[in-house]
Amino acid sequence: MNDNYFEFGRRSALEIVRTLFYAGTLPILYFAYQFGKGFALKHPIQSMVRQSDNFYTGVERPGWILGFIMGAAALIVMAILWKAICEMLLIALRYFERGTRGGKEREPRMQKKIRRRHVRK
Repeated sequence: MNDNYFEFGRRSALEIVRTLFYAGTLPILYFAYQFGKGFALKHPIQSMVRQSDNFYTGVERPGWILGFIMGAAALIVMAILWKAICEMLLIALRYFERGTRGGKEREPRMQKKIRRRHVRK
């Protein structure tokens, strides 16, 4: 078993958000399918069908084409929103990742500023 998988702090923010993005696409696909299916069933198409006695009668059928179009539109909109949310999360995680590396990046800068102050006096 991989011991590094269960350790925190080893993965970068990009890896975490990428995993979260791909994991979030499955519920988006499912919701878009359900939305398209529900739209097709709630907005039926009426058509005329010829009966055996040469009379025509109206029949309602689900509007699968319209449901497919609406499901695809919902998929595109939700994918764009999910991508934007993940991008904002990545920006926030990178900000905190830079600030919490144990001060390794901040110490040299602070020492340079302190040295400059001493030199100027």
